Amino acid sequence: MNEKDINTLKSNGVNWEEGVERLMGDADFYLHMLGRYAQNANFDQLKDAMEKRDLEAAYQACHALKGISGNLSLDELHQTATKACTLLREGNLDEAKAYMPRLEEFHLMARDAARLANSQ
Repeated sequence: MNEKDINTLKSNGVNWEEGVERLMGDADFYLHMLGRYAQNANFDQLKDAMEKRDLEAAYQACHALKGISGNLSLDELHQTATKACTLLREGNLDEAKAYMPRLEEFHLMARDAARLANSQ
């Protein structure tokens, strides 16, 4: 991966150095794992659960999104999902719903990063 592509990943919310380090310095394996985010359905499940006002399903989807974004070092997505997840765990569906625009923005950025990772 060249420096330009790494900078593009970073501009899409990827903490490249931490992600590669997390996988013992194996950049190719990190790219493989990051690329798999393109098929991740947790955000869509969260959005659907929020629209249906299903607190339990929303929490489960948000918690899964928080986990995968943390494991992939998608820092902005992880931090925002963590905040929403805390609110959902506390039963504050409406307050958590306020995070959906930012979650969607960071999710789309992560999908763009995943597509770039898949093109390598």
